[in-house]
Amino acid sequence: MTEQQHRERIWISPQKFWAVTKNMSSEETEKLMDTVYKLAQEERLDLLKKFEFISVGDPYQRRQAC
Repeated sequence: MTEQQHRERIWISPQKFWAVTKNMSSEETEKLMDTVYKLAQEERLDLLKKFEFISVGDPYQRRQAC
C-alpha cells in the first residue's frame, strides 16, 4: 500500500473524551458517539476534527511546521 492509498485514521483520546463526557448522561454520550460513528462512516473528516477528543491521521507522524 502506498502512502497516498493510506486511509486517514481516526483516533479518540480517552482523557479528552472523559473530560468532555464526564458530566453527560448516558443518553447524551450515546448520541454523541452515534454522531461520531456516522461521520466516520461518511468520512467527514472535516467535521470529526472539530471534536476536541478526536485526532485524524497518524499520531506518530511528525507534523511539518507551517
